[in-house]
Amino acid sequence: MEQIRQPLKIYLASGWFKPGHKETMDDVRSLLVREGYQVFAPYYDSVNLISDGDTPENRMKAFDDDTIKITECNLVVAIIDDFDPGVMFEMGYAYNALVPILGFTNIKDRGLNVMLQQAVWGFSNGLSSLRSQLSLFSCGKSAVPYEVANVQ
Repeated sequence: MEQIRQPLKIYLASGWFKPGHKETMDDVRSLLVREGYQVFAPYYDSVNLISDGDTPENRMKAFDDDTIKITECNLVVAIIDDFDPGVMFEMGYAYNALVPILGFTNIKDRGLNVMLQQAVWGFSNGLSSLRSQLSLFSCGKSAVPYEVANVQ
């Protein structure tokens, strides 16, 4: 009997406060959805502190929702373009929860510091690299080494 594979659950960690961040997040999210992954992106899928109100209760609900979703996913894709503090927290939380992390950037020559290099399963610079790394992850293979993935 053929076993039906469930789509991988991916938590998309991204800032959206600076120009270009939301566009990058949307591009990555679109790729993930097109590739058949089940995506949780806090901007779209959690409490919105702007429209729902920035109250202590909503901040706690957003924190709880997001940290629970990190532990429920198979992989965190973290957009590190400007090293957004929220993304850095999500990466640390995922690492502590033993959830693999795939770092992503569209910025040429952008890399990771030694702490993040050691924490991530893989690193992608650009959407085509991201697609390749996701394919490796989905098949249970090792990531392309950071040093190789970061070379343009």
